[in-house]
Amino acid sequence: MHSRSVKLFLILAFVFLSSFRPVFSQDLSVDEPIDFFDTQVKSILEQNCFRCHGAGKEIKGGLRLTNRENILEGGDSGPAVSLENPAQSFLLEMIGYRQETAEMPPDGRLNDTQIETLAKWVYMGIPYTTTGVEPIPETDVDYWAYLPVNRPKVPSLQNPNWVKNPIDAFILANLEENGLTPVASASKLTLIRRGYYDLTGLPPSPDAVEAFLNDTSPNAYEKLLDKLLASPRYGEKWGRHWLDLVRYAETNGYERDGEKPFAWRYRDYVIDSFNKDKPYNQFIKEQLAGDELDVVTNETIIATGYQRLGVWDDEPADRKLARYDYLDDIVSTTGQVMLGMTIGCARCHDHKIDPISTKDYYSLLAFFHDITPHSREPLVDIGTPEQRAEHAQEVAEKELAEQKLQDEMFEKQENFKIEFTSAEPEIMANYHTTAYMTDLTYRFYRQTWDKLPDSFDELQPDASGPIAHGYFSLRPASRPTEIGLVFVAKLTVPEDGAYTFYIDSRGGSM
Repeated sequence: MHSRSVKLFLILAFVFLSSFRPVFSQDLSVDEPIDFFDTQVKSILEQNCFRCHGAGKEIKGGLRLTNRENILEGGDSGPAVSLENPAQSFLLEMIGYRQETAEMPPDGRLNDTQIETLAKWVYMGIPYTTTGVEPIPETDVDYWAYLPVNRPKVPSLQNPNWVKNPIDAFILANLEENGLTPVASASKLTLIRRGYYDLTGLPPSPDAVEAFLNDTSPNAYEKLLDKLLASPRYGEKWGRHWLDLVRYAETNGYERDGEKPFAWRYRDYVIDSFNKDKPYNQFIKEQLAGDELDVVTNETIIATGYQRLGVWDDEPADRKLARYDYLDDIVSTTGQVMLGMTIGCARCHDHKIDPISTKDYYSLLAFFHDITPHSREPLVDIGTPEQRAEHAQEVAEKELAEQKLQDEMFEKQENFKIEFTSAEPEIMANYHTTAYMTDLTYRFYRQTWDKLPDSFDELQPDASGPIAHGYFSLRPASRPTEIGLVFVAKLTVPEDGAYTFYIDSRGGSM
């Protein structure tokens, strides 16, 4: 930009700010100015100013903008706002880029709407939420979530006999502080129902209830809980909570909602892990890097199915954006579920509280970058040679049975049409048929050909038969295996010559 243009720009900015007149009342006791700050000003300060002028230990220029008093007190350059002469406020000079030594924000001028909003706010007398803005710690050391965990002292109690473990002591201390006493102990019937529903999600059977009520041993309840924890139903009940967290689904979502082949194996892995009481750190490692561990097993490979549980758009408008949305889903889920942290925000900007930068975000995303949605490539067979052979045999038998059933259905359909048209000639009279083609028959062949044979006459068809009134179905052609479908008819032509033949398709496409 030429220097003349720069000067003109600064002059226009100065004229704008100098000529601006207040449009709101300066009476800070009314609600309107505070609402204006909360809804329009606060977000501008948070997004553009608080990183340097928030509540951290090191404040740029000694200026804090987190409450009204700090703004009026100002920093190294004096008060940031002049209530007597708002147009000359140092804050407006900075955001209007009218300072030769400094311009704020330093990484780019605010847009005109934002500048106008802050100017209105200054002319209103900088109304501010009475509680100020929540401090933004400069480092993670100041934030409560990252402070070291300290073991609290077990409180003293008036009725210590009620306490069975240290946790009870904290509960009872709160009750006593508020003049309350614990409710009566639950009955054995209530306990067994709680235990069953909490640990298995199912009610106890009448026999289980009777056995527990008749068990008078002092550790009857402990034995019941051990039994329920050892039940396969325990993993099925509590594994569901983990599956919900990691957005488990057996389809891809979006309009076609295609299936995720063998996703159920990951579901069973989670259930088995809960039932085996697998250590949490091992549980996490297997899902994030089950194929890179020192000992790789089928179980650890299946665990990595976690990385393919998300939604997948197989026909996005913007493929690159969809690709990174897919990866962001994995990164965000990993942060929220396994770390208890919101990481996804760092896709666009450094976190303001959590010590996570955009660089950290994309470093983590790079870990998952080689993942491709499973619908784009076949799944790896991780079975033993014996298991693979058994699987191949069972698949072949299944396909043969399906093909045989399809052949039988095709034949029955054609026979039904013949019988139906013979029985209902008045109905078929409304259908168009040509008088030139008669005795239409079909022959159906199933074979694997590298090249179609020159003639099917020497081959034995799998099925054959007549076709009613010149109408036939090409439904068998949609099968996944190679087929041959031959139609034969007598054609009568009135005279010699060149003819063009057409096939009319109904309920499908040719």
